[in-house]
Amino acid sequence: MRQMNVVTLRALVIYDHFPFRDRVHKVLRQMGIDRVTFVHDVTAAIIYIKKSLQRKAPFDLVFLDWAMPGSNGFDLIDYIRSLRPYDRTPVIMHSADSSTRSVADAVRRGVSVYLLKPIAPAMLADRLVSVLDRVGVGHVFYIPPDS
Repeated sequence: MRQMNVVTLRALVIYDHFPFRDRVHKVLRQMGIDRVTFVHDVTAAIIYIKKSLQRKAPFDLVFLDWAMPGSNGFDLIDYIRSLRPYDRTPVIMHSADSSTRSVADAVRRGVSVYLLKPIAPAMLADRLVSVLDRVGVGHVFYIPPDS
């Protein structure tokens, strides 16, 4: 695995819901993560993932929604986990489904963090800092904007 820090980290954000996508983007920027690619569905995500592998520049972090047009996040997580080096990439899934079955299924498939909707930016940042710390991206901070 390559050495990462917030300046070099590449994130893929897969959401069809623009307000939440904007919230993720704002949190990432406030943490110093600027190399972010946004897509709105699973098909586009697969295209970008394939391109990243061709360029030998895979994404270091993936955010995805469980429910998206034409597919769901579980289909995409299965695809992501089937690819090297994406089999170890942190994946943060966001869902309104709080059932024990869905959470367990997400964890079994390799989701790093399962977040329930709605989520406050500070909670999102807290979970992101935790995930980045686990993969060796230290010294990541989130300072919430003044209210």
